[in-house]
Amino acid sequence: MNKKLLSESTSVPTQTDVKGRWSAVFITPGMGSSGGWTEEVLKRDGPHALQKGARCFVTHERYASGEPDPFRLWGTLVDDAHYEEGVGLVGEIDVLPSWRDRVEEVAPHTALSVYLWADTDEVTREVTRIYEDITNGVDLVVFPGRENSGLVEKLYESAKPSSEKPPVSSASGNKEEGSAAVTKDITDAIAALGAELGAKFEAVLASNKQELQAEVDADAIAEAKKEARATYDAQATALAEAKVLPAAESRLKAALIAGEDITDRIAEAKADAEDARALATEGAGAGRNHESGGLGGRQAESKDSDKDIDTKGLFS
Repeated sequence: MNKKLLSESTSVPTQTDVKGRWSAVFITPGMGSSGGWTEEVLKRDGPHALQKGARCFVTHERYASGEPDPFRLWGTLVDDAHYEEGVGLVGEIDVLPSWRDRVEEVAPHTALSVYLWADTDEVTREVTRIYEDITNGVDLVVFPGRENSGLVEKLYESAKPSSEKPPVSSASGNKEEGSAAVTKDITDAIAALGAELGAKFEAVLASNKQELQAEVDADAIAEAKKEARATYDAQATALAEAKVLPAAESRLKAALIAGEDITDRIAEAKADAEDARALATEGAGAGRNHESGGLGGRQAESKDSDKDIDTKGLFS
């Protein structure tokens, strides 16, 4: 036996129900360009040879520059491959977003080709064993070495149940499914775009609302400051004109600076000051009257003394 790298192409790709996902026939039993593939070997070795995550490149030129070019990677296997009776080794491929349109466009004109390490009989060229290897994969090519292998059905919306196997469709069926799928894809794209635009609109609306509220708050604060200043000036003027007592004036100024409304207290302090002045005026008047009466007595007394003196003068 001779272990070597084998590549074998199959036919047209087809789409399934999950967006960006294709069901595929990887290899069918029979003689191909690399060797003979039997049902027994494909059933036995296929699932572990093509495992979940196996990479799919464009053509078999994986190692043209020494290692695979990551920018030629267009998809990966969704799950391990499995053998479907009457069909061959099948599975599903997740196509990378940047490759979806291109894969869909070329799918009807291309095929899949397995990239596997295997043993072959040097005489019969029959594949006797397929090895598990990290480099195993499935590549997109133009001309298949085996018929009826390729991307079979494109998935658009929701994944199929795990028990459901990917069906092989006819060319006309593929065309009808492809047309319906494209319509569905456009509808989904429009819905997604609408949701994205709606979210952006809500974000802009919320931002504008916040800016408007900030402007309203700023205007309200400015108006409140203006009113407070006007009230302060009016009460300060009223306090100055009231001519209240010094002690009351000091208390009222402190209250005004603290932001208190002193309108009523100014009136009370003004009334107290007027009462105090009235009492002071009455007291001053009474004192002058008393002083005048005392002087009169003294004057009378002086006059009387003068009289006495004069009298004495007259009778000496």
